[in-house]
Amino acid sequence: MSYLISILVFLVIFSILILVHEFGHFFAARKAGVKVEEFGMGLPPRAKGLWKDKAGTLYSLNWIPFGGFVRMYGEDSEDDSLRNKEGSFSSKSIAARTIIILGGVIMNFLLGYVLLVILFTAGTKPFVVTQEDFQYYRSQGIITAEDRIVITDFADHSAAQKVGLQKNDLVQLVDGMAVKSNTEVISALKAAANKVAVIGVLRAKERLSFEVPINAEGKMGVVIADAPDIKEVKEIQLPLPQALVEAGYQTGRLSWLTMKMFVSVIVDLFTKFELSSQVSGPVGIAQITHQTTQNGTFLDILKLVALLSISLGAINVIPIPALDGGRFLSIIFEVVTRRRPSASWEARIHAFGFLVILILIVAVTFNDIAKLFAAN
Repeated sequence: MSYLISILVFLVIFSILILVHEFGHFFAARKAGVKVEEFGMGLPPRAKGLWKDKAGTLYSLNWIPFGGFVRMYGEDSEDDSLRNKEGSFSSKSIAARTIIILGGVIMNFLLGYVLLVILFTAGTKPFVVTQEDFQYYRSQGIITAEDRIVITDFADHSAAQKVGLQKNDLVQLVDGMAVKSNTEVISALKAAANKVAVIGVLRAKERLSFEVPINAEGKMGVVIADAPDIKEVKEIQLPLPQALVEAGYQTGRLSWLTMKMFVSVIVDLFTKFELSSQVSGPVGIAQITHQTTQNGTFLDILKLVALLSISLGAINVIPIPALDGGRFLSIIFEVVTRRRPSASWEARIHAFGFLVILILIVAVTFNDIAKLFAAN
C-alpha cells in the first residue's frame, strides 16, 4: 500500500509541475491572441473532451495520467502559410512568440521560487549540492561532521591491497599518527617513503592494522577521499525579506547547476557512452519520492517539488531542439538572419531533438533500474 501511495504522489507531483509549465504557455498564448485549440490533462490518446470555453479551447482528459499539454494553432505545423493566418502562433511578433515559448519555464521557476520562500520562512535544511556548499555550511556551524578518509580504489599491483586493505576501509592512523584528511595521509606516507608503514583502519566497527610497503614516491597504491561523517544538519530559518532574497539566489544557482549537469550528461552519453551514477531519471525520482513520503514531512515534500520544478525549468531552457530553449534558438536565428527558418526544416530538427531526449530518458531509466537491482 505504501508503494501505491508513493506512486500516486509521484504522478501527482510530476503532473502538477507539467501542468504548471503548460499553463505558462497557455496564459502567454491567450494574452498574445493565439488560438489555443486544446489544453489536455494527461497525455493522449484522449479519453474525454470535458468542455469548450468561449475562446474555443477544448479542455480534455487523456488516458495516460501523467502531465499535460497545450496545442496552439499553427505551432508545429510544417505549413509556412499559417504564418499569415490570424490567431496562429506563427503569425505573432518575435516578442510575443518569445514570451509564449518561455512562459512554461517562467512558471516553473516562479513555482520553485515561491516554494523556496515558504521553506526558508518556515525553516529548512540547507541545499548542499557541491563540496563548496558543504564546506561553507560547515564553517557556519550549520553542518557538524567528523572528518574521515576512505579508501575508494586501488592501483594496479597495489601493495596495500596485497596485504589485506579493502575498499571502504576508513584510514585512521599512519605509523601511530592520527590522520583526519586526505592531505594528512599523503604527508604521512611521504615521510614513510621506502619504509614499511603501519596503517590503522576502521572496517565495519572493527579496528585493524596492516603493515604496508611504501614506495620511493611515498605511495602505497590506494585511492583515498575525504568522506566526512555528518553528525548534525541544522535548519535555516529566515525572516521574510531575507527569505525572498535567499530563495532568488538559490533558484538561480540551482538552475545553473542543473543546466551544467544536464549538458555534461548528454556529452558523456554520446562521447563516452556512460552515465554518472549520480544521475536520476523517472525511476530514480520515483524512488526518492517514495523515501520522502515515507520518512519526510510535508515541508520535505514541498522541498522536493521546488527542486523538481526548478530542474524542469532549467532543463527546458537549454537550447536543445524539441525543448523550449531549442524553440527560442529558432527565434534568435530569426533575429540574427532577419528571416525565419523553414517550417518543415524546423519540424525535422525538433523531431531529431526529441529522439535525442528519448535516447537519454531510456539510458537514464536503465541506469536507475540497474542501481535498484545493485542495491537489492
